[in-house]
Amino acid sequence: MDLQKLRALVMLADTGSYSEAAERLYMTQSNVSKQVQALEKEWNVQLVDRSRRAIQLTPQGEVAVRHARRIVGDCDALLRDLAGMRPKLRLAALPVMAHYGITGLLAAFQEAYPEVDLEVQEVEGANLMAEELRDGKHELAILRTFPGEQKGLDKLVFCTDRLAAALPRQHPLAGRVSLSLRELAGERLALLDHNSVLHGMIQDACAAAGFTPNMCYAGRRIENILELVADGFGVSLLMEKAAAYLDNEKVLLIPLEEELVSEISLMRPKGRHTPLCDLFWQFAADTRRKMTVAR
Repeated sequence: MDLQKLRALVMLADTGSYSEAAERLYMTQSNVSKQVQALEKEWNVQLVDRSRRAIQLTPQGEVAVRHARRIVGDCDALLRDLAGMRPKLRLAALPVMAHYGITGLLAAFQEAYPEVDLEVQEVEGANLMAEELRDGKHELAILRTFPGEQKGLDKLVFCTDRLAAALPRQHPLAGRVSLSLRELAGERLALLDHNSVLHGMIQDACAAAGFTPNMCYAGRRIENILELVADGFGVSLLMEKAAAYLDNEKVLLIPLEEELVSEISLMRPKGRHTPLCDLFWQFAADTRRKMTVAR
């Protein structure tokens, strides 16, 4: 007995129309008819009275639909229950996943372990996410971090990036090999807003260089900042790899003389790991090792 044939019979009974049953089941009308006819042949009974223009079940058809409806319902309930029992791993990540190859890591893990439901939630604000990790809202998170330990959290550094100046190609400093932050003291700066962990880093770095940044724009999307720079609205300070990923040909990225480095790290609460969490952690570590060897 084929579940698809039973679904076709039940849907035909519910809709009273081959065309509507076909539409709801994403079949052709002829396929719905063939499914019902196959049941009739298998059971050696007539389920549909074809002497009438309107769809009408025979008495045997009424009995068959009653049982088929129960079987289909039980099978659907079984699949829902089994889906609810699948192992699930919850992971939070910053919006710049693609810029650093993290999307490839997630896809590779899901391919290697299809029995695991990897649930990824994009979240703004690395500081907020770190607190949510400590509170147990997320089992794992991919954050932008800085060198050093994070209180209460394990850290696996996936890659590093450094702060660079983003200038329009026509800017007087565009021909430089490197720049000091002090040389940007009088510039209008288009920067990521306070939701980004980079915001505080840049504020502190500018203060250390002896000036307060003259912000002309604060936003959350790097591509908007790069377009503003390309159009001459201002200059920016962005992580080099993240900005280079977007490949805006009208913008030059120039390294800073100051070593201002951030990390893209996989984080988890210290001492509170599930076996699934450990599995993903080890997979990420192995992936990072392979990437390092490949370079």
